Amino acid sequence: MALDKGKIIAIVQFVFSFVALILSMVALAGGIADNYDNLKSSHWIGQSESGTLSGSVYGGWLHTCIRVENRFISRTTCVETEWDGKGAATAMGVLSLLFASAYLVLVAVKLFNIFAKKVLAKATNKMLNIIECGVGFLGMIFTLACFAIYAEHNAEHETKPLDNGYDYGPGFGACVSSFVFELIALVLGGISLLPGMATTEVLGAPGGVTTEGAAGHA
Repeated sequence: MALDKGKIIAIVQFVFSFVALILSMVALAGGIADNYDNLKSSHWIGQSESGTLSGSVYGGWLHTCIRVENRFISRTTCVETEWDGKGAATAMGVLSLLFASAYLVLVAVKLFNIFAKKVLAKATNKMLNIIECGVGFLGMIFTLACFAIYAEHNAEHETKPLDNGYDYGPGFGACVSSFVFELIALVLGGISLLPGMATTEVLGAPGGVTTEGAAGHA
């Protein structure tokens, strides 16, 4: 049987919410990392230089690591960042991950109900979708707050790191991308609430259970 619109939306929504969760993990890992290797792979801001005396600086919310090396030496130092907003950024990052996880679970439950042909009362199905959208919205807000706090700090810092050779790294990019994927998934969740896009499981002929779109059926 061909997939109806409700199933297609739920599948795409699940994929986007799953990607958002992975990106949220990367963002949090980069924000709280306390060693050079982890910060290098998922830093929020950094700078690298090459030459006779090469060096690199990678930072997250809580720590900054500096490595200086040449043919004879390689020295790495990690220090705790002096930033008043690191606690708020960490809290927003953790909440973003928790709500992204909860959102993925709710979308997975909806998807399971669709493909398992589980009979749900119309009110119950609608309530599940509303709760899912509420959780997704809160997760999106926490994600937005997370990278907004960090971006504001860099823009207002007296040294203006972005004007002095620093660039945002994969941790920051993952957080912003997570917000975009969460937004798309939330929009899809909102669309699934529309009568023409709903998927309702109904008892059919003696042969078993059939799936019909809610629109067009009295």
